[in-house]
Formats: sequence, structure tokens, C-alpha cells
Amino acid sequence: MFLHLGSDVMVPVKDILAIYDHKTMELPENQKTLEIMMSGKEVVEISKEAKSYIFTDDKIYLSVISSLTLKKRAQSVKAMMAEK
Repeated sequence: MFLHLGSDVMVPVKDILAIYDHKTMELPENQKTLEIMMSGKEVVEISKEAKSYIFTDDKIYLSVISSLTLKKRAQSVKAMMAEK
């Protein structure tokens, strides 16, 4: 199953490692961690006004959809997968 990240971009739920809120990742104490996490990965800007960072093994997606909304969507997808 896939998670819709906005602007016709979808990612398999099983590929998602983490979803972080933009405000959290932009804090000064998290800048070094963000730089390390972004090194060597392709950054896909779904929107210029990112509200969340979605990490996979090889890409980081910047989405306009909030991390809370994405979390709820991912939980719904996982629940549907568990029912099968």
C-alpha cells in the first residue's frame, strides 16, 4: 500500500523510515542531525513550503502535508493491510 505525500507523489508505506515535523527539524539543535541524514540522499521537494520530512532509504521528501496527517494516513493504511 502507498502513502500519498501530496502533488501526486506516493511512497510505499513499507519504505518509510520516519516522518518528522518541519519545525522540529529546523531547530538549531537538530541542524547537524538533519545535515547528516540528508547527505547522500536525493531530496524531493514536493512543495516549497514543507511542513514535514519523510525519510526513506534513498530519498527525503519535503511535503506540504503535516506530519500528524501523514501519520494518521499511514496508520490507516497499516490497519487496512492488517485486515487482509
